[in-house]
Amino acid sequence: GMMSSTYIDRLMSGVWDATKRMAQIPNEMLKSRMEISKSRSELLHAGLGMYDVNQVEKLAKDFTNQYAGITTNAYLQAMYEMQSSIPEASMKTKQKMAESALLTASVTSATNEDMAKLFAKAVHSLRAVGQSEDAIIQRMTDFGGKIKKAVDVGVFRGPDMLEALKQTVPVWIQRGATDSEMVGLNTFLMTQGVDASTSGVYSREMAQRLPK
Repeated sequence: GMMSSTYIDRLMSGVWDATKRMAQIPNEMLKSRMEISKSRSELLHAGLGMYDVNQVEKLAKDFTNQYAGITTNAYLQAMYEMQSSIPEASMKTKQKMAESALLTASVTSATNEDMAKLFAKAVHSLRAVGQSEDAIIQRMTDFGGKIKKAVDVGVFRGPDMLEALKQTVPVWIQRGATDSEMVGLNTFLMTQGVDASTSGVYSREMAQRLPK
């Protein structure tokens, strides 16, 4: 038989309630959920399985509850950078690198994306010289602290340090330099008035000229 008009009314009022409820969700929340969905699909696309992506989102929520000002989406994006740049590293390494990069970015006013790229580049170089995952995690956590200290001196900003280190890191790591040497050299060049990217190029060339 035909559906009764009361049934249709009830159905329509149900739909209306649901729509009203949706409308009450703060716009920000809806926007951030959409960003998270997009980042999740990027992680899946980068080769993580559904289980891992769910785990990453759980880690992100725990982490962002602990550190105000870092969003779940920023965490997923940093993990995406690690997954794309160092897919062969362990899940633990990727997680620790994403977290260290986000924390370092947040205290040096550098962007999350640039910091994550720098950390991924350094991990890639450290793996190439045969460092163990645990040694890499330890070193990179310290590395974040050294960048922060250099920026705290107040001679230049986080983005400048990043710009310089981008050029420096791969070559100097191959040469066995310590992070203090890499950060120190760039700090010295920049205090001498050399701009950030030139400083990075100079220090890279210095490394290349060192006797093997």
